[in-house]
Amino acid sequence: MYPLPIEKAALIAIVTASLISLMTAEPAFGAGKKPASAPNPSCPAPGPVAKPYRKVLMTSVATKPFPLPNGTLVDLTQDLNTMAYSVTTDTHTFRPSTVVDADCAEHLELHIGVSTLELNLYELGITIGYSPTGTGAVTSVEGEVNVRLGHLAMDFRIDQCNIKGCTQIIASTANATPVETDSSFKINFSEITTAVQLATHPTFNKLLRKIMTAGMTRLAQSPDVHHLPWRAIVRESNPSAGTLIFDAGTQDGIAANQNFAVYAVSPTTGVCDVYKTIAYIHTLRADPLSSFAIVDQVLDSQPIETGDLVVVK
Repeated sequence: MYPLPIEKAALIAIVTASLISLMTAEPAFGAGKKPASAPNPSCPAPGPVAKPYRKVLMTSVATKPFPLPNGTLVDLTQDLNTMAYSVTTDTHTFRPSTVVDADCAEHLELHIGVSTLELNLYELGITIGYSPTGTGAVTSVEGEVNVRLGHLAMDFRIDQCNIKGCTQIIASTANATPVETDSSFKINFSEITTAVQLATHPTFNKLLRKIMTAGMTRLAQSPDVHHLPWRAIVRESNPSAGTLIFDAGTQDGIAANQNFAVYAVSPTTGVCDVYKTIAYIHTLRADPLSSFAIVDQVLDSQPIETGDLVVVK
């Protein structure tokens, strides 16, 4: 076989190089943009931050008894406690509780106080109720009179508590004055003779609920809510499959594709247990009372077992 002339050999080399370049080059796209790469199923996108409902121990609403102008002494504590339970539930961030867990477990306490509650019988120049400076004057008034809200102020806070004591984590206030509300209404003091009758007066009840809702909403919207403790318990574990079930679901604010950490008890000689992180997980499915999760990362040689804790990552 005779060698090719130099000119032909050079031409063949150029053509070959061009073909290789065309075969390996990335395609061109309109407007100079390349379409987004398809997601890698082995690297799922991080899920949303889990926001389970935080269980809060309901403490009694702090208020003061005060006399009505007809001489009746009213104490709104019980009615405000009932309202607080309802308003707290409606936040969909906190869940009311009246039970404290074991001594070593952390728990949250909700404290609500009515610092000022003044109603003006403006046609008579009389104020009933109380403020930090004292209680309104007692006079004798019967029958229906026009009433306007003088000042209504409430304080709210959530404390994180354990065997050592409590620390305030979140706080808010809410108040209303005549300038901020259309608060003029009528009260018949010949008919209002109990705290329940006053608390259930349609306009007065609406004012109380409005202020309490405003304060609880501010608590629920605080960025510090994410740092409040929450825990669930592993009820079933399958280490070979890398899955587990824990005892919180949609009724607790859990949803699919949320991230959590699993903690196991670490040997200790103290009064209370010490925990160590052993795995990171995310939920594949959330049912009303429980959730099914898959293990994303194992952090310790200790396997996940029934009774381990699940907390927000």
